Amino acid sequence: MSYFDYANRKVFYEYQPNEGPVIVFINGLTQSTKHWREYKNHLFELGMGTLVFDIPGQGQSELPEKKLSFAEIAAIIDGMMTQLNIPTVYMTGISFGGTIALHFAVHYPGRVSGMIAIGGHSEKDTLFKCLHQALIDATSKGGIAYLFDFLTALNFSHEWIEKNKTMLAFARKVCVDNNSTTAITYFLEMILESHDITDKLHRITCPVLIMCGEDDIFTPRWCQEILRVNIPKSNMVVIQNVCHAFTIESPVISKRIFTHFIQQMVNGEWVGEQAAWMAVEQENDQFKLFPCKRKK
Repeated sequence: MSYFDYANRKVFYEYQPNEGPVIVFINGLTQSTKHWREYKNHLFELGMGTLVFDIPGQGQSELPEKKLSFAEIAAIIDGMMTQLNIPTVYMTGISFGGTIALHFAVHYPGRVSGMIAIGGHSEKDTLFKCLHQALIDATSKGGIAYLFDFLTALNFSHEWIEKNKTMLAFARKVCVDNNSTTAITYFLEMILESHDITDKLHRITCPVLIMCGEDDIFTPRWCQEILRVNIPKSNMVVIQNVCHAFTIESPVISKRIFTHFIQQMVNGEWVGEQAAWMAVEQENDQFKLFPCKRKK
């Protein structure tokens, strides 16, 4: 096992160098490095290096002595990159991790060659704040198991939940065993207390792909539209018929989009024009994105 020391605490990571660029994956709220196994194996087979880690308080990383900030988590990533002699990376994060990726790119723009921001946000409205306060209350009153049930109802479509009840029962146990009430409360409070960064998004100079679930409740399309119109070299892809956790619900289309974006970056073919696109499940091997009406 490999660890990076930060503030007298061990941060677990797994690094697999390869011939191509390094992709950093950042976990969502209750996830661990295991969430990215399918994605990192897929990209590694295509010649790309991978770096995954557990945020302090997650998985195999130690709980921090105090609540961290987005800036401090960004500093942890920067420190790991320095320790591993990785000058620049492609970065992807989902939900909580997507927001961390945005903060990292704002603070360390020269370290990011490209970014996939999945369900991240740069500002909060009243509904967003109410929902996250409800998550804090659920965690404190019902524990991680209740939080998992709450998140399941909001993260996935009805059809997917119906088809995956057995898997969800197992995932519920894993979630309870691998997360602490203290850590989750730290994360949720950090989200609520953080300053909005919309006015700083122009600092993100790398190509950015914004991925949005069509039926996302946690970070609805208005959150993603703010990112699209404020990040200069961005494009947005809306995934049809899915909610917030679509990298779990629709891994096939998600992996195809990941691969399409990163290959465009590596080949110098990316055109970030703040456009909006729609991705749909396609049975044949041809991959195509469809223009999507923009919303202001």
